[in-house]
Amino acid sequence: MKRYILTGTPGAGKTSILRQLQEFFFIRNIGFCEPTAARRMSFQESLAFEQIHERSYRQFGYDLIDVPAGEVADRVAMIADVISQLT
Repeated sequence: MKRYILTGTPGAGKTSILRQLQEFFFIRNIGFCEPTAARRMSFQESLAFEQIHERSYRQFGYDLIDVPAGEVADRVAMIADVISQLT
């Protein structure tokens, strides 16, 4: 998802600036896709879907922070590490 930072402007009272960052965490597929009532695509279709999204974000000028396949805990730790470097 797109990340936003709400920053206060010194001396501007209650005025805040919403600064939009041009970065997304791009969560890679995990190597399988289980169809459900809401998700009716095959694994091969999900790979094409992933490629379309990656290409579209890049064409619109967004920087992607790649979150590779792996254990959930490892992915969460990686994302938390990136976020902690922003603060």
